[in-house]
Amino acid sequence: MGRAVTTSGRLHVLHVVVQAGPTNSQWNEHCLPMADQHVITVCSLLPSTVAADPRIRRYDGTGSRLGALRVLRSALRSGGYDVVHVHAPSSAALLLGVAALGRRRMDDVVFTLHNSWPNLRRRNRLLAALAMALIPTSVACSTSAADSIPGWVRRIARRPVQVVTNGVDVQRVVKAGEEAPAAPAGTGRTVVSIGRLIPIKDQATLITAFATASRPGDRLVIVGEGPLRGELERLAGRLGVADRLELPGLLPRDEVYRVLAGADAYVSTSRGEGLPLSVLEALAAQLPAVLTDIPPHQEVAAATAAARLVPVGDARAFADALSRLLALPLEQREALGRSARKAVTDAFSVHSMTHGYARIYAALRRGDRQPIGAAA
Repeated sequence: MGRAVTTSGRLHVLHVVVQAGPTNSQWNEHCLPMADQHVITVCSLLPSTVAADPRIRRYDGTGSRLGALRVLRSALRSGGYDVVHVHAPSSAALLLGVAALGRRRMDDVVFTLHNSWPNLRRRNRLLAALAMALIPTSVACSTSAADSIPGWVRRIARRPVQVVTNGVDVQRVVKAGEEAPAAPAGTGRTVVSIGRLIPIKDQATLITAFATASRPGDRLVIVGEGPLRGELERLAGRLGVADRLELPGLLPRDEVYRVLAGADAYVSTSRGEGLPLSVLEALAAQLPAVLTDIPPHQEVAAATAAARLVPVGDARAFADALSRLLALPLEQREALGRSARKAVTDAFSVHSMTHGYARIYAALRRGDRQPIGAAA
């Protein structure tokens, strides 16, 4: 477990996450980029699967509910935090319980909703509503995610929900991409998609569209793992593209960036998102994209012509859009790619995201409230 630096003047922030891991967005976007600016502590309710970082103090659960409760209590007891930032409805509910039992104040807690409301499970909708009712500072990861919150939740929320748009570390994407090996001459085109292999991501539509739009030698790479893996492999076999479908499973974030760097286009057939970091990472890697016409994707497409929108579940429309995109001359696709990276740099970078949270954190600190780690 790394030791937190205690430099005077820096904010002390405790991030409560379900599990710190190489693909976890909170670890990659909220913790690592800010480790030199703030004093960061991470409470991972499940055992971490990421290498320790000497700049970040870390508390790891044991894998049980009791272990999660104990590790959160231990992290809170270390005290002295300016901000406690909780990143999931279930984690927020656990924090509320621990705070109630320990009579700890909640004034310095921030809860972030990382998904659109309809995509949450019923239990998590109730827990998120509870969090917004009791935690004074709630944040949505995108305008579309905020807009999806039902009116009854807004009415019981302790304060209006703020928006801090998700962001990616563009420089990290660029650096990892520069390390990617060049594709051998004469190889076909590569289409990439990233997401868990679960129904809401609808990779079956993607595979069906690829079977229509692709040529011999083209590849489809779907990065992610999930219960639908076997079903998707069987579908690819029936459509005659099993030998051109690659399912590498979960990959470390930098390896994902290298996969993106070697691709020609990105596709998301997802039926629901908050604000998808995988899409933003693809655009930062200068990939033009074909996306489902859902509010989070609309929010991204409004910033760049490199993202094209297609009706949800329409395999033929996806095939047509992908065919037209891949048929563009290389210089046009490269121009779209440059536009994509500029859009992410201007509107969806990790720097703009952390700047937004820095304002929220600073406002909590100026309130001169009792730190969360101390009893009321």
